[in-house]
Formats: sequence, C-alpha cells, structure tokens
Amino acid sequence: MHNFRGETLLSECVLDVEERIEQFVAEHDAPAVNFEFWVFAGVSERIRIRQKLARQRKTFDVEIHSAYKPLVTELYAQRNYYRDLPPTNITIECPTHPATPERRFELEAYPAARLVKEFWPGSDFTLASKPSSAKTPVYTVIFEFQHGEKRFDIVAPNKPMTTTTGREAFTPCGWYRITSEGGEVQEGPFQTPYEDLYDHAMAFIESHFAGKSPPFFETLKILIAHNGEEIRLPVAHERIDTSEALHEELYFSLLEHFTHVADLPSGSRQLTTDDPLNLHKRKGHDRNTTPRRIQQPRGQRSVHARGLVNQTQ
Repeated sequence: MHNFRGETLLSECVLDVEERIEQFVAEHDAPAVNFEFWVFAGVSERIRIRQKLARQRKTFDVEIHSAYKPLVTELYAQRNYYRDLPPTNITIECPTHPATPERRFELEAYPAARLVKEFWPGSDFTLASKPSSAKTPVYTVIFEFQHGEKRFDIVAPNKPMTTTTGREAFTPCGWYRITSEGGEVQEGPFQTPYEDLYDHAMAFIESHFAGKSPPFFETLKILIAHNGEEIRLPVAHERIDTSEALHEELYFSLLEHFTHVADLPSGSRQLTTDDPLNLHKRKGHDRNTTPRRIQQPRGQRSVHARGLVNQTQ
C-alpha cells in the first residue's frame, strides 16, 4: 500500500500486451500468415501468450521477442546451445543508423562480451559495426565452428519520436512483422503498454504544467505497475530490467522537460534550491528551503499496466 500526500493528478490503466497481440492477430489473420512481435515483456509472459495463441490457432505461427535489449536477451536465451561443441569465434555485427550516435548499438550490446566469455569459454569474440543504414536496425551474430558457421539476425526495433522539448530521438519500441506464404513482409511499430505508460505520463506532465512558472511542485511521484522483465545475468551485478529502464527513461525525460521549461542550460543537473528540480536531497535545510526534487519509485510488475501521477505542493 502506498500512501501519498498531496493531489493525485492522474490514475490510468492501459490495455495489456496479451490483449493487444490477440486483437492484432485477429484483425490481420489470413491463411499461411506468420506473425512476429517485439514487446517489453518477460520471457515467461511471452511464452505464455505464444502458447495460448497456438492453442487457439492450432499452429505455432506466432513468435514473440523482447524489444528491450534484444541482443543481450537473445544471447542469454541461447546460453545452453553449443556447450558440447563450442564455437571457435563469435562475431557480433552491430547496426549503425543515421539517426543515432555512431556507436550507440555497440554500447547497447553491453555486456555481450562478458556473456560470451561466460557461456562459451574459449571462444574468441569480435564486436564490429555495420555500414550505416536507415533500415530497421538488425544485429547479426555469427558462430564460427571448425567445419562451418551459423549466423542469425536479431532485430532491434526503434522508431523516431519528438520529445516534449522538441528534440528528435530514435528510441526502442514495440514492433510487428507479418510474413505471407509468398514471403511478402509487412512490418512497423507496434504500440505496447510500456510505451503507453511513458507517453501518457509525459503528455500529461507537458499539458498540466504548461504556462506555469517554477517552482512547479515540492515532490512529483510516479508509480507504475506493468508486466515487465527482469533477468539477473551471470556477470557481476548486471541484469535485464524493463522496470528500471522505464524508471530511467521517465526520470531523465522529466529532468530534460523541466530544465527546458525553466529556461536552464541543456543538460544542467546541478540546480540550486531556487530551481524547480534538484537531483540531490540535501540535509540540514528546513522545509521552506529543502531542494525540490522528482521522486520516481521503480516500476513494479502486476497483471494490468497502470500509472499514477501524484504531486505535493
């Protein structure tokens, strides 16, 4: 039970990923059609939805992948493959997209090198970048053996977006792909609950505080529950955690937004007690001079995705 002081500004539920996929499949169903989806959901949730659809359709023609850190997620899923006959070399070719910094997808591959060392010890590892392409980003993984190789592609779906400050971004997103019997492919963004929760929170904040001057609030709290994914990786304290990722996306987006509307320099994080936000809770100040801050509890998994925005003046 969470106790909030102040005013609740928004409480909202969004359609969960299972219902979205079922609706999409029903609307686009046709003989000999295969579906693929990339969503922000855990492996058990993805398997459960796939098996349910298989029972309904009496065929396994739906695949559901992770949209969050898809390369790392897939390497983890394949951790028990080739243990008896380990590859001599593993190469990961990272996409490069004109809308992103040059090495962005290399950085997002972390901790691939450590996972390779953990899962396939003795294999050499190479991380390389592909030539820049405006197509959907795709990692290519190559397992080389003494007598051949196996390669496969891992889609890393992203879409362009404009932030509340007007900045253009290229951000991970849900995705769908429909392949017909003749091999024709139709694909594009697939709106997920994860993205809805972020979009709704940011749109509300932009609208609610439009035209207002700082200080905007004493504390802004956002509580989100969703069917996320958390995998603890066998390297140091690394993990795949969509709740933590959503927490960080909202936190830094809110920081960017309020820094912008307060007419402060872009990227400013060291704000004074007179500014609308402060990342550092200081001690030794009375209530009237305590720095204002954004607080965001990490997202929690539950059956339904919902969001709550609460402020204290």
